Amino acid sequence: MPNRRYNIWRSVVLILLVIGLLRLFIYQMETLLFIAAIGGIIYYLYRRPPRWLIQMTGPRYTPPPQKNSKAEKRRSARKKRRFRVIEGNGNKKTRF
Repeated sequence: MPNRRYNIWRSVVLILLVIGLLRLFIYQMETLLFIAAIGGIIYYLYRRPPRWLIQMTGPRYTPPPQKNSKAEKRRSARKKRRFRVIEGNGNKKTRF
């Protein structure tokens, strides 16, 4: 039963929201257009920022390179190893 109660309240809130938006649209068209224009400009700048705005925010943080670290030594040691073939049992016949 509580689910039905929530549906009623949800319907009431949505109806009041629609009435408020219609009233805003009819009586205060300039305000609605102003809000939509500001939102559109913000969205456009978010999706396609101009170069001057990117430069104004400054360079991104890049961590300084670490020299002589243990992980780097491990990587370099792994890179130096060559591929090694392990001899198998070539003399035995396989059962298939």
